[in-house]
Amino acid sequence: MDEKSFKTTKSSSSKDVLDFYDEYAESWDQRFGSTESVKEFHKIRLGSFFKAADFTKEKTAAELGVGTGPYVREIAPLVKELVCVDGSGEMLKVLEKKVTDFKNVKLKQIDLSKPLKKVDFKADVVFFFGLIEHIIEIDNLIENCKLILNDGGKIVVVSSNALSPWYYGLRRFLRSGSHLSTDKYYSRKSLGQVMNEHGFVEESCQYWGFFPAGIEGLIYKILRGIGNFIGKTPLKKFGGGMTLSYRQ
Repeated sequence: MDEKSFKTTKSSSSKDVLDFYDEYAESWDQRFGSTESVKEFHKIRLGSFFKAADFTKEKTAAELGVGTGPYVREIAPLVKELVCVDGSGEMLKVLEKKVTDFKNVKLKQIDLSKPLKKVDFKADVVFFFGLIEHIIEIDNLIENCKLILNDGGKIVVVSSNALSPWYYGLRRFLRSGSHLSTDKYYSRKSLGQVMNEHGFVEESCQYWGFFPAGIEGLIYKILRGIGNFIGKTPLKKFGGGMTLSYRQ
């Protein structure tokens, strides 16, 4: 399975979303391959996250929508405890095999699009990579974050950027469409409006990613070069990804 093989799946509920990820769990980590652009994409994405998260060994963290946990092994050594949450049991089975040697990592299966009345863990930093695009009930997600957060904690969101030409339409012609019919892409402004409604204010914003993961050869080198230039100008707001942090 690779990214090009995805066909947009009709969905109307969180069950449909989780069924999709259960189906693809075993092959999820192979969808982009291991090209130079994929490695660079992950390096840039993770770097932007670390800058926003500002981890210390005294902090506890919770990754929501962790999936197969592509960054768990890099993050876990930096914090006191890392709680990995996902609604897909099959995704967590894949992740479990990766973290058997980490004593400070805990896995929990929770449907984050459903309102939670209580949780049995707390965190100083709640974060997620590429989750909000696939959440139907985003208000429930943000309220769940509030329930998980310790006083003075923050949320770090790493997501697609709706202003990027890639998500405006290029993606469907050059690779594939959305994973799910309910997928929604947010801009800094539209996500900020949602967060403000729940009592959060923006702390920081970074735009990054000017080439799609998985491309190869000359086109990758050209787009990377263009991106290096654009990233230093006001046009960076059209980057493919954004990393934002929020506090109450």
